Amino acid sequence: EKSISVLYHDSSIIVINKPSKLRSVPGHANNAAPIVASSSTTDVSIEQEEKEEQNTIGIIGSEQQRDPSVWQDTKQVSGPPPMTDEKKRCYHETWAYALQKAAALDDYSDDEPRSISVGGLLKGLASLPNSSAVPRKRRTFIRYCVRTHSRLIDFPRSSSSAADENTAATRLAQTKEERIANKAEERALVEKLAEKAFTVVHDCQIPMLNLPEPTKDEESALGQLRLLGFEPSREIPIKVVHRLDMETSGIMVFARTDNAASKLCAAWRERDIVHKQYVALVKRWPPFHEDGLSEGTIDYALAPSEERLKWEVREDGKSSETRWKIMNVKEESSKNMESSASTSVSPVLLSLVPVTGRTHQLRIHCATVGSGIIGDSLYGDNPVDWTEDIHDEKSILKLHASYLSIPHPVTDEELSFQCNAPWL
Repeated sequence: EKSISVLYHDSSIIVINKPSKLRSVPGHANNAAPIVASSSTTDVSIEQEEKEEQNTIGIIGSEQQRDPSVWQDTKQVSGPPPMTDEKKRCYHETWAYALQKAAALDDYSDDEPRSISVGGLLKGLASLPNSSAVPRKRRTFIRYCVRTHSRLIDFPRSSSSAADENTAATRLAQTKEERIANKAEERALVEKLAEKAFTVVHDCQIPMLNLPEPTKDEESALGQLRLLGFEPSREIPIKVVHRLDMETSGIMVFARTDNAASKLCAAWRERDIVHKQYVALVKRWPPFHEDGLSEGTIDYALAPSEERLKWEVREDGKSSETRWKIMNVKEESSKNMESSASTSVSPVLLSLVPVTGRTHQLRIHCATVGSGIIGDSLYGDNPVDWTEDIHDEKSILKLHASYLSIPHPVTDEELSFQCNAPWL
């Protein structure tokens, strides 16, 4: 009942229609314990992610230099210190321990350190003087291994086997060609080993973080794509380009390669390249019901609220802009009509185009200008009680991402997708 439908897919992207009350990406079934974790934002580019990782590495390195006891005897430690209520483990505290644990797994007991194998690579990483500074994100971890592979893996070096050794110039030319070919082969092999090594370390780290129970794959759009076979292995994960609120239904796009993700994220930041349109049903819309306007722009700045999960209109917030247009006026059934004829208005179907992409932007803007989107559990005149029951019509948020136009990350061809709201 909460199943996605795949609208389009190729070797670079996947486009789906997500139903309401389904997460965009996996999460946790319960509230997580208060731990310090690396933050993630929607539409983050690879370049931004790498910069964040490098900043984190710099912080960790400086901490170790100031207090060497923090990571003293890391190689002999089989696990992190016992958990206490006063201090929760965080990602950088457990990373070095997870690296040591991964290198000591029985699966790799026969692998010699620095050998051409996953175990050899792990043992090479664990032997580094500052193993806590090894990047903790998949992409930068792999690139780090490729960049420093000469310190991690011992590749055999062979001399030139050229048949023609008539001149020194010929021998030098052939040696250079061999060297270039060898480096390319080494790089490709290290990338494959690093993909698998990262998964092993990550799996060793997760139990140390005191995280709540993760959601099942069927409870998120990304998880359902995995169940459908779009993610052949964890070493080649589907990339998240943008997200929809759990309560919002509609069109989403995922990337299948790093290159596609980077280009789509870059396109998302350019407001005139990606075109999005939503439809929303509101009960009261003063610009139309009172002023007779059929379209307009909302530009209230938004900022996080002190109330958990919510944002709010605030002068010092981030600039936010939404363009709206009346699509039609819905006739309301007699049982839902207001008892007073003077206060009775017909619900209005709006077309909403978010120029910016702030959290809950459309929901807050509609609640600030009018009565809020029908079925909203957080904002508006009368927020509904949240329920996961897909059959409870009153608790279905009447907000749907109905149109999306993007440039294909490989061909640059403009792709357009349209999907009607299920509640219309």
